[in-house]
Amino acid sequence: MKRLQLQNRILVVLFLFLGTTSFLFSQELEGENFKRNKLSFLMAYGIIPEHTSEDDNTSNSLFIVPTIGVNYDFLFTPKIGLGLHTDVILQKFVVEELKDDLKVERVFPITTNLMASFRPIENWTFLAGGGVELETNKSYPMICLGVDHGIELNESWELGFSFMFEHRLQAYNSYLLGIGFTKSLGKNIQYE
Repeated sequence: MKRLQLQNRILVVLFLFLGTTSFLFSQELEGENFKRNKLSFLMAYGIIPEHTSEDDNTSNSLFIVPTIGVNYDFLFTPKIGLGLHTDVILQKFVVEELKDDLKVERVFPITTNLMASFRPIENWTFLAGGGVELETNKSYPMICLGVDHGIELNESWELGFSFMFEHRLQAYNSYLLGIGFTKSLGKNIQYE
C-alpha cells in the first residue's frame, strides 16, 4: 500500500512539472508552417519490472516484451497537440495486482490512451495522458508520461525515439523504449 501511495505522489509531481513547464515554454513561433495531422508507427520494447512469465518461473525480475503501436496526433499549434495512442504487447505474462496481491494473466493486452503533447523546443516532445489497457481477463485504467525525440528526415517524415512510463491503476507499471516513423499529413498551415 505504501508503494502505491509513493507511486501516485510521484505521478502527481510529474504532471505538475509538465503543466508548469508548458506555461514557461509556451512561446509560439509566429509565421511557422506546420501540418495538423500526424500518423506514427512504433516498434518498442516494453519493460515490466514485476511479472511471472509463462515460459519460465522467474518473477520480480526484469521482463522485456516486444510491443508495436500506432499513434494519431492532431496539432492545434506547432507545439501543442492531442492524440490517440494505441499499443499491443506481443507476449503472454502474469502480473500481481498491487491492491489485492492477486495474480492476473495478461494475453496480448492492448493499450489505448488519449495523450496531450507539448513541444517546447525543436525535436523534443513531452507527452501526458491516460486511457485503458484492454485484455480478456481484466482491463485496467492507466496513466502515461513520456518523451519523444524526433529527427526530421524531410518535410513530411520524421524518425522518432521514445521513452514512456505507463502506470496501470491498482496493477502494474511498465516502461516503453521505442523507435518509429511519423508521417505528417495534410496541407501546410501558416501559424500566426
